[in-house]
Amino acid sequence: NLGRICIPKEFRRKLGIESEDSIEIEISENGIYLKKSLTKEEKREKWVREILSRKDRYDRSVFTFTTKFVRNITILILTDWEKRMNYTSYAFCSPKDKFNGKVGIAIAYARMFGIDVPDYI
Repeated sequence: NLGRICIPKEFRRKLGIESEDSIEIEISENGIYLKKSLTKEEKREKWVREILSRKDRYDRSVFTFTTKFVRNITILILTDWEKRMNYTSYAFCSPKDKFNGKVGIAIAYARMFGIDVPDYI
């Protein structure tokens, strides 16, 4: 027996929720929260945006990021001008996947700083 919740059309339209979309339900002390579930692609895009925004916050007078793409490999090099050191990280794109430079940079950055790379990436 499935429970049903009716979401008014105006709310669905405002939130971009279609009839076939999945909804996540979160329960807290203050109430029940409903939100549209993200697709795997939407989750990946969100994660990549978050990681790249972290990368862009670095002080460019102290740190420089250089990116190189070699076939299906993304190479990210961080230069620390104060310590005069280079740090390198890599991301490999599977031959069965379509290469995306932004995803490669985000993965290499995450690995460089010990940030977990989610399974949906």
